Amino acid sequence: FVTFSKTSHTSTASIAVSNDGQNTIIYVPGAIMELRPSDINDAENLISNAKVLLCTYECPLDTLVTAFELAGKHGVKTVLNAAPTTDATYEKLYPLVDIICLNEIE
Repeated sequence: FVTFSKTSHTSTASIAVSNDGQNTIIYVPGAIMELRPSDINDAENLISNAKVLLCTYECPLDTLVTAFELAGKHGVKTVLNAAPTTDATYEKLYPLVDIICLNEIE
């Protein structure tokens, strides 16, 4: 399932690693922010045939919730990579997650 944006660029990330191994990430969101629940609903057949749905925090919350709800409806295992860290509240999402991946910051 692929969609194209006529109004936005692809998201971009630059990662710099210091001599002591610490990284700094500069993330510029792009077309992923245009992904809507209706796009997810259009992909229900694809999601229903998947074994795993893996998502990050890089798209709108309502879109994530819709994707995880559809996955749960069809018995698809859900994995959330909780990056990039955010101040947003995701209580609606967490009950829908089977596995959550965290790093040192998150």
